Amino acid sequence: GHFQRGGLQKGEREERGGKGGGGAEQRPENCMTVWIGNLAKDVEESEIRTVMGHAGELKAFRYITDKHQDEFLGFCFAEYTEVTGVEAAVKMNGQNRLGRRLKIRYATDRKG
Repeated sequence: GHFQRGGLQKGEREERGGKGGGGAEQRPENCMTVWIGNLAKDVEESEIRTVMGHAGELKAFRYITDKHQDEFLGFCFAEYTEVTGVEAAVKMNGQNRLGRRLKIRYATDRKG
């Protein structure tokens, strides 16, 4: 038979994460919160809540504003009641919503 040597070298990423995953990053253990970025400065909190609510039931939502000017900084955090909500939210990464391409990823407690 023909041996194909070094078959796995290109896809070294397979070791990370392991099971499933359609190219999406692995959800950190116990992570129920996503970071949503690349939002327009004039987007209302309620509009983002509505879009993120499509993924699942929101437990908490933080709309991040500048402490001094009270101006929206273009990102926020959404916490979900169910893991399925978190995972559905991350799948919305890169979609055009609210006039921008959303950036959505798992929010980790680790700083840096």
